[in-house]
Amino acid sequence: MDNPDKNQTQNRRAIIDVGSNSVKLLVADVKGGGVTPLVHEGEQTRLG
Repeated sequence: MDNPDKNQTQNRRAIIDVGSNSVKLLVADVKGGGVTPLVHEGEQTRLG
């Protein structure tokens, strides 16, 4: 029996957004056109 998800590759991605007032982090699994967030953090830096 074939697994329909067999040919769909799962990738883990991280995005860091550094701004003058905050730093944000998103870590997510991307598979088959869908995104599943694993970590979503933010911190105020007040640099500007």
